[in-house]
Amino acid sequence: MTHEFPDSTRLISLAAHKLLLDVTHDAMQYQRIRSQATSSTSSGAAAAALAAVQTADGAAPTGSRSVLTMEDLAASLKEYGVNICRPEYVSDVAEDPVA
Repeated sequence: MTHEFPDSTRLISLAAHKLLLDVTHDAMQYQRIRSQATSSTSSGAAAAALAAVQTADGAAPTGSRSVLTMEDLAASLKEYGVNICRPEYVSDVAEDPVA
């Protein structure tokens, strides 16, 4: 595939990459805030130990995994003017149709 303007293609690619990087970084910040809020409300030695083991940049230790939710992503995208909302027919609860 030949492009007439390779510089403009490169510029658009760089802008899209930066947007995705910024949105992902912001979503990770929302996840980190959410996980710290849940660990502060939970009473237990494991939550306190995990908070004490965090690295200097605030990242969790390598043994734990972070889970981004749609709420984290939606909050991050809202800062950039993108509104994500679930359709009314989507449900988080699996209900038994027989019952």
